[in-house]
Amino acid sequence: MQTHDVPTSAADSAQEAAPPPRIPRHRYPLPIVLAGVVTLAAAAYSFTLVPGLVSAQHDLSAGRAALKNGDYVGATVRLTRAHTEAPTSKDVTVSLAEAEFASGQGSSAMELLRNVKLTESEWTELKLYMPESYQQYFQPVS
Repeated sequence: MQTHDVPTSAADSAQEAAPPPRIPRHRYPLPIVLAGVVTLAAAAYSFTLVPGLVSAQHDLSAGRAALKNGDYVGATVRLTRAHTEAPTSKDVTVSLAEAEFASGQGSSAMELLRNVKLTESEWTELKLYMPESYQQYFQPVS
């Protein structure tokens, strides 16, 4: 088979060389863009909290170890630091109350435990350090 070249005009050559028309840019709806921005901001904020939470966990572990070893002052110092770093943590709050009871700071410990609901195991652990005179202020709830 033979092929033949078909003469082309200058207009045909220019048309073939021209790039195809551009596809318009895709734009996401505003609610989706806003949701993405909020998600990224929340992730960035949570990453700023990580060092404090890691430090609080370290202080909680060290404070509990000091409490078990009878170093009530050291336990109170470490657990107070953990409570400052993670004030909403129930584990830290209960452990700090145990240390304060053990070091004779009963009124401070009672203030920490205000409006805290204790599990059976937390209550059992707390009673190891709480003087009996304070135990009368606690009531079982269902």
